[in-house]
Amino acid sequence: MSHADHLIAARPAPPTTKKPLTVAKAAGYIIIGIWCLVALGLVYTIITGWDWAKFERYGPRYLDGLKTTIILVTISVILGAILSLPIAFARMSKSPFLAAPAYAYVYLFRGTPLLAQLFLIYYGLGTFRPQLESVGLWWFFREAWYCGLLAMTLNTAAYQAEILRGAILSVPLGQREGAFALGLPKQIIFFDYQTYLWAAIFYLAIVETLRHVWAWLEARLTRHLKR
Repeated sequence: MSHADHLIAARPAPPTTKKPLTVAKAAGYIIIGIWCLVALGLVYTIITGWDWAKFERYGPRYLDGLKTTIILVTISVILGAILSLPIAFARMSKSPFLAAPAYAYVYLFRGTPLLAQLFLIYYGLGTFRPQLESVGLWWFFREAWYCGLLAMTLNTAAYQAEILRGAILSVPLGQREGAFALGLPKQIIFFDYQTYLWAAIFYLAIVETLRHVWAWLEARLTRHLKR
């Protein structure tokens, strides 16, 4: 068996070759520079065009709308998470009487826009006022807030059911069999969804906050078009 008598001396790193400036890279730098200038221009416009009178007049309305949006999204996400559990397990059921309605529900609410669902629930079901009054549900469907909450809950449940079903099916069969062999219950084998629920709540809160801020900036920049 051979062995080394001495270590090989360290060698310098190979020289780095500078890549030439291509047209695509130059265009990218120019586009980034333009976006930076636009961002600086927006900041300058906001600072120089700030009107405290309009902020004091319309600011409470924006804050009230933001509060309503956060409450509506938070409640719908929580209710949607609760509703998504039986839907996800029904989707994975071998019984066609459970799997088929669950598939139709998910396909309908994921394949149609949320705005259309809002209109169908508020205006569509509103045409059945006598029937809803006879069963004592008109108090719910006559309020736009309740209809919006129902539509967002049903829509969120469809998406969360597919996320939950995909997460369960992604667990390898051997891993599940090994966990069952160790005597672990199902609630420990399949992950705790509360972490994902809170992550979804934080994500939606951040998105809605940014959306309202951007809408306010857009209204400020286009205020001269509304005169």
